[in-house]
Amino acid sequence: MQGEANDTQSGGNAIGNPGGSIQDAMEASRSRLAAVRDSVQQRSTEVLQGAEGYIQERPFQAIIYAASVGAVIGLVAGLMLGGERSESSWYRRFL
Repeated sequence: MQGEANDTQSGGNAIGNPGGSIQDAMEASRSRLAAVRDSVQQRSTEVLQGAEGYIQERPFQAIIYAASVGAVIGLVAGLMLGGERSESSWYRRFL
């Protein structure tokens, strides 16, 4: 009890200090989490603005890319979820 009061009053870093208080550790974690959140939010806004610009400049190319990705995902999902129809391997159905 006495050691905890001294650590809290001295202002030691709770993360690196095993004797630090829980409140200090929580406050340090909150501040780091807030910094990370702000950084991620800023980066996602930049990416979103870049994507919007690309789509506005090249709408048909963006549609073609989206359709291609959807077709590939659909093909892979169909092959994985289709199941075996015969005793042969999955790739022999298409040959």
